[in-house]
Amino acid sequence: MYCFSPGILGLVFTGLCVAAPLPDSALLSHPPHSQWGYALTDAKTGEVVSENEGHRFLVPASVVKLLTTAFAVEKLGAKRKFPTVLYQTGKIENGVLHGDLWIRGGGNPVFGSDRGDSSQRPDAAFGLFARALKKAGIREVAGNVYGDASLLDPEGPPTGAMWEDIGNYYAAAPSGLCFHDNSYSLWLNSGIEPPILVQGTDPKHVGIYSFQINAEDSGPERGDSCYILGAFWNTPRLITGKCPVEKQPLKIRGSLPDPAWTCARNFEDYLNDQGIAVKGKNIGRSEDPLPPKRPMPKDTVRLAEHSSPDLLNLISVVHNRSDNLYATQILTLAALETGAPANSASGVQALESWLGTQKIPNLPAELHLVDGNGLSMQNRITTVALAQSLSTFTTAPWFPAWRETLIGGQGHAFKFTPYAEGLHGKLWAKTGSMTGVSSLAGYIKARSGRILAFAVIVNHFDGPVAEVRDYWGPLLRAWQERY
Repeated sequence: MYCFSPGILGLVFTGLCVAAPLPDSALLSHPPHSQWGYALTDAKTGEVVSENEGHRFLVPASVVKLLTTAFAVEKLGAKRKFPTVLYQTGKIENGVLHGDLWIRGGGNPVFGSDRGDSSQRPDAAFGLFARALKKAGIREVAGNVYGDASLLDPEGPPTGAMWEDIGNYYAAAPSGLCFHDNSYSLWLNSGIEPPILVQGTDPKHVGIYSFQINAEDSGPERGDSCYILGAFWNTPRLITGKCPVEKQPLKIRGSLPDPAWTCARNFEDYLNDQGIAVKGKNIGRSEDPLPPKRPMPKDTVRLAEHSSPDLLNLISVVHNRSDNLYATQILTLAALETGAPANSASGVQALESWLGTQKIPNLPAELHLVDGNGLSMQNRITTVALAQSLSTFTTAPWFPAWRETLIGGQGHAFKFTPYAEGLHGKLWAKTGSMTGVSSLAGYIKARSGRILAFAVIVNHFDGPVAEVRDYWGPLLRAWQERY
């Protein structure tokens, strides 16, 4: 005998109505008008344990980075480091180098970054080079300082890039010689006429010779929608949107048009400040459609080498800070390792080819990528294909260390995330978000001890991303209890 209660099917037993568990699909509330799907797979076998709309193509956002970092660690190795090397041309006479200095990039995405490892910051990296010059007896440079970014091909905006993205820091282009996360900070202040003024940039030399203001001061409201518009290479840049500068200066970040040029100019300033005069002529930045691929001369002398953190450390930054540049950079370097051309489009092709060798049941039919960081709205994947890909990774020797770099791994706790409550030590994941896109993918350890791979993607919703993420909690906790 059965009884019914609103929304619940129950069984009468000894006079009681016992509620049957709700199906997984009923546990995932989703915003009105949205498209969504989820998939849960056995991490050992790839078998689909639960799914709803699991074969629907959806825009994945930054969970794409899980595929990129897995490919990178497979091809490059977890301990791989990327050098940045200082060379000289010419000879030294009486403390004067009658030649030039060249900084040759080896693809290190964090060289000159001020947001992480202190050994990568400009003063630390430039300080290492300056000490090498002094050790070599160089007190003056008669020539110039150049940056060599020729390891990777110069690139324009990726396929599907949105105009409001490409001038901003989160769409910075990869480079053989990265510097300062290939981005700059722009400080805006309030004025009278015009009402918003450019106060300055960091670093000093950004290669953008003017900024035009077409924005309004949003007053005391601190939420800003201030954008920097402009292609990678051209100037000026246009500042638009609402910029709250009434009470204090506002810092926004944009993408550098030529990171190698910026690196060279700022190293030149550093040397002058350290008493090593650089006497060469001022070198302006090219306004060509792409940064010039200017390789270093062959007749050079090696002076010093600076090293990146190992790849696993960089992957940890990609997973936790969701840095688009770092993801694209290591994807391109991994593709180069396979013999592919040194650009991000070849990186995507190499990634898809590698995934095709993993015997994932629903690939390549349920995967279409145009970048490796998830920024493009043209990326497509199904949650079944993503979850099965994650299952495949678990057999790799690098998997345990790679999984610990995810949010929820060692030293990377979930913060301010109600959906992860009660799942400490049982959930390892990466989030993704863009306008109208929210996603979560990773691994969950069930009460039975079983490791499960999962993916949840929601598209085309109105409202804040945080509200969508709140819907995930009941589903994640049910998976942890049931399977």
